[in-house]
Amino acid sequence: NEAIRYEQAKNQRLPGVSAYGSQSMSFGQSMNNFGVYENKNSQSYSAGLSTSVSVFNGFQISNSIKAQEFNLKASLEDLKKAQESMSVGIASQYLQVLYNKEIYQIALEQVELSKNQVTKYQNMADLGKIPQGQVSEIQATHAKNKQTASESMNNLQLSLLDLSQMLELKEWNGFDIVTPQIDMNILGLQISDANE
Repeated sequence: NEAIRYEQAKNQRLPGVSAYGSQSMSFGQSMNNFGVYENKNSQSYSAGLSTSVSVFNGFQISNSIKAQEFNLKASLEDLKKAQESMSVGIASQYLQVLYNKEIYQIALEQVELSKNQVTKYQNMADLGKIPQGQVSEIQATHAKNKQTASESMNNLQLSLLDLSQMLELKEWNGFDIVTPQIDMNILGLQISDANE
């Protein structure tokens, strides 16, 4: 759009040419000078050609060309900014999917741990070592962990859907991303025990 306006502004320096033509015809009867009606036919033709050239108009054309050139550059920069913004948005959504995958994995591990604790506490209660109330508490914790895992899975699915929409995928069922494997030693990072 801005490129067209820029070309139009540059073309203002070109001379303008216009041409026209017309023809008219009339048929019928009319009264002559002697009072007698007679058939008369008449035709007329006209044509014209005009040109115009701007010799000087106070640098208006030059300034208009420069203004449109700057508008063109600005719209190209806006396009570049929009592309970069889209790239950043996609990268951000990719990181969100990675984060939600990690949260979901942790939630699954919590479910497995609480499931093992339920079994352990139930065995201890059957032997009379702990009251049944503690078993009920750990069962409630296990149920809460299962709910958290379900919510985490939903969040993961929604973030994958958002990413697939940003990528304009037609089919997102089965869409997933590859989780990168990062070797902490290559990065020069060392993980130390918190007790050290």
